[in-house]
Amino acid sequence: MAEARGFEPPRRLRAHTISSRAPSTTRPRFHSLFYHIPSPTAISPSLQAYGIITYMDTTLIMWLSIIVISAAGTLAHFLYDLTGERRPIGLFTAVNESTWEHIKIAITPTLLWGLFDGYYYGDNPNYFCAKLASLLVLTVFIPVVFYTYQKFTHKPILPIDIVTFFVAIILAQFTFYAIIGLAPMLHVFTYLSCIGLFVFFGCYMTLTLEPLKTFLFKDPVTGKYGFRAHRNFFKSLKKHRKK
Repeated sequence: MAEARGFEPPRRLRAHTISSRAPSTTRPRFHSLFYHIPSPTAISPSLQAYGIITYMDTTLIMWLSIIVISAAGTLAHFLYDLTGERRPIGLFTAVNESTWEHIKIAITPTLLWGLFDGYYYGDNPNYFCAKLASLLVLTVFIPVVFYTYQKFTHKPILPIDIVTFFVAIILAQFTFYAIIGLAPMLHVFTYLSCIGLFVFFGCYMTLTLEPLKTFLFKDPVTGKYGFRAHRNFFKSLKKHRKK
């Protein structure tokens, strides 16, 4: 009756009514990551049906992932020493001060977080592409920044390295959610991404046991590679204090 008399509902109410009748086909742009990403169509339909996930939930999940991955990566830097230098732990944590080992402590929690975001976004056709892209961002960004700034400083600077580590994680997660929010990609990209993830994981597991004899895997302190380059951080700290 109200509509027949020429009454128009408030704009916000009208937008809500329209969106409830037919799901929007528009995709959020990259700048919308700060507000509500990804779109509802990017989330598992089964979770949408039960009303488990909303825009706000998705935004919180993104920032929660950044916090959790950053904290876990920081812990992974010391976990090998804290667990009594157990070799199985060393496969997933830093065993020396090489650039690769610092990349690895960002990769490990990102992979583990995949158990969580895979549950939420596994039905999304872009999921595997997004996951592979986020891992590649970590793998490329950290060494590029590390070796670029040393062209000018001629030595590593710890505060810059720490900031680089956290920025890499933020960029990786933003990349993941940006791709999740895109229009569905072709199936061939999903297959290629799955193959890429298997190859990536295989390299990730073997390069600590059999590191390549290159600058990326060389410990700058001991000049060695892999487990042989390990120095117990806490024992070294005690010796330094005694001096």
